[in-house]
Amino acid sequence: MKPVLLMNINGVVLSETYADRRAFVQQFLDAGKKHHILLLSGMSYDHVYHVLPEPIRKGVTGIISGSGSELWRKDNIIWQQDATFPKTLTSFVDRFIHAARAPTPKGGWITPHSASLSFNLAGHMASRQMRHLFSYYDGIYHYRDRLRRAINTTYSDLEATLAGYTSINVVPKFGGFTQAVKFIANKIERPNFALVSNSHKDGMHLSSLANYLRVEHNAGGQILSSSCPDETAALLGRLEQRIADYQHFESA
Repeated sequence: MKPVLLMNINGVVLSETYADRRAFVQQFLDAGKKHHILLLSGMSYDHVYHVLPEPIRKGVTGIISGSGSELWRKDNIIWQQDATFPKTLTSFVDRFIHAARAPTPKGGWITPHSASLSFNLAGHMASRQMRHLFSYYDGIYHYRDRLRRAINTTYSDLEATLAGYTSINVVPKFGGFTQAVKFIANKIERPNFALVSNSHKDGMHLSSLANYLRVEHNAGGQILSSSCPDETAALLGRLEQRIADYQHFESA
């Protein structure tokens, strides 16, 4: 029985200057032979495609993108869920941005997925400098967190969460990653889940998924933490040792 690691994608995104890039990729692929690894992303698969090295992108069991609305494997979509959003939501967000005197988004700023909406408050055409500037002012005036709370208060059937440094994702309440994981659970015999996340840093709201894993799969003690490649490498090393100790115990 292979363990199933549900891993925050921020834990495997490598910068161009990452020193041990090749060694990390190889360690990750070796771990994929002993675990089912599913990466979780609040962003679109187009974003995932550009930030993940191809060997990792195609070497994992699957990638759940768009805040849980799509499941991809080897660059092919194999599952998606659909949802209908209130027609007033976009205008509500637009009015909030103007009332809060937040910087005007540069270019398009709404990305629809099959079961989620992503609002990039910096705008899709914002330069890196503009995104950093928005993030700086967001840290002072809390534009995104105020909008998140406003959406959750106004639309009781929706759940808004922070994503990345400039975006907000909106999904149907009780939807998101949980529905995709339920689909996966039905495809794997006796799945043994572990959730690897640092939701405080990356903004992905995974409490409903964590609760589902505790209740349905008795994974209460399997909530692990990693928010960067170095932490992920150390975590995979510990898991490797745990498997080796278990195999030694079984053969004794």
